[in-house]
Amino acid sequence: MSVLNVDPVARIEDLVVWSDELVQQRSPGDREPLRLLLRDIAALYVHVARHREQPVAHRERIQAAARTAGVAGDELREVVRRLTDEAIRRTPEPAPLLAAAHAVLADLACAGPPRLARVRRLLNGEPPEREIRLPAPEYTVVVFRAGQLGPAGVAGLLAELDGQLVDGQEVLAGCHGDHAVLLVPGSTGEQRVRRLVADLLPSPLCAAMATCGPSTLTAGYDQAANVLALALAAARGPGLYGIDDFLMEYAAMRDPAVSARLVAIVRPLLGSDRLYETLTAFVRCGHNRGRTARELFVHRTTVDYRIRRIAEITGYDPTSGQGGQVLAAAVTIFALRAQRTAKNEREG
Repeated sequence: MSVLNVDPVARIEDLVVWSDELVQQRSPGDREPLRLLLRDIAALYVHVARHREQPVAHRERIQAAARTAGVAGDELREVVRRLTDEAIRRTPEPAPLLAAAHAVLADLACAGPPRLARVRRLLNGEPPEREIRLPAPEYTVVVFRAGQLGPAGVAGLLAELDGQLVDGQEVLAGCHGDHAVLLVPGSTGEQRVRRLVADLLPSPLCAAMATCGPSTLTAGYDQAANVLALALAAARGPGLYGIDDFLMEYAAMRDPAVSARLVAIVRPLLGSDRLYETLTAFVRCGHNRGRTARELFVHRTTVDYRIRRIAEITGYDPTSGQGGQVLAAAVTIFALRAQRTAKNEREG
């Protein structure tokens, strides 16, 4: 029987009924929080099965419930896996539920264990707890998308990195929103930070950084998160990026009027055959025509022709200094807007 044809409340109860034995084995004080967590996850699965979307409010409730459920790590992932298997068994269209399950695991990884929640509390502007010390005069905030490693991978990585020593002071690791976050003490030069992050992370990732003081961690995080969004929108490869890599784009994304103007410059290219694709490839290839031609599998003369058409339509020559900068910023801001619009639509 499909969950699409049953009452949502009844379906939630059906999904959690199998977990009663596990709940009963826990201490009385832990039973109800765990049951509430399972109900919230089941409610999300029912909604996804009915509407093919993942509401932000449901996922925020799951994160909040996970912090009080008294279950963490492998045990919590096993509970969610069993609940997911049961939900999939009850629906003929499992793909949306599998996507929701991946998101749930990522949310749960970011919700705990409690030590990893320190970063979230600090970035939310909450007063530091007694066990949180920020002795360094400066910190480098490093962010990357938690989804790059998968929910289980990021949880294990953050647990491993949290508390590591850099120059005798602790690294703080945790999640905030969709990001994994490292607070690395000190600011001893960009190249040294890059080497430190390369040593800390197990594989090349697209990450961003910003330097700030203990009292401005939230601003530092916001800057690094915005730089990361720009790097991903620009389809940059693995690396550690800072604001200097996106000065024009960063200024534009913070000014709605400038962003709108840049989007308007490149929007006409969407109606012309392959021109927008060629421009994004040209920017990605460092304004090198030969590399662009190889990436697009076309002759270089074809790239030359398309570049001339781009200049005619936009009024900016991609091969000139100013024109190249403006169009590079424009395609990045355009891609960023498209990504954020798609995310908002997915999350309802």
